[in-house]
Amino acid sequence: MKKRGNEDAHSTQIRQPSGEAGGISREAGGSYPAFLTRLERTDMLIIDDWGMYPLDAEAARDIFEILEDRADRGSTLIVSQIPIENWYDIIAVPTIADAVLDRLVHNAYRIALTGESMRKKLSPLTETND
Repeated sequence: MKKRGNEDAHSTQIRQPSGEAGGISREAGGSYPAFLTRLERTDMLIIDDWGMYPLDAEAARDIFEILEDRADRGSTLIVSQIPIENWYDIIAVPTIADAVLDRLVHNAYRIALTGESMRKKLSPLTETND
């Protein structure tokens, strides 16, 4: 996963690069412990496109460590097109999947969106039959 440009002192957004199933430690820049400390202290962590690619054992440990360190310290927003019941398929290690879902789902507010993608609606290439 790598950092995006959308961050300040109060929020950090991370996104898994396309095709990469590995952990964040390679992309963190600087020291891995310092990166984890920054994620732990941020008020709002946004994980965008969750589940687009499966997480191998290293990435599963990374996300567990991040969520464990952030427990009861800040908000975590996860954006995903994958239904929660399919998240076990994303995380390679079942025990870690249980721990991650335990930290995320049981104290969560869930907002399910319906309808067409806004990108599709706003695209000049999309035909509409209005």
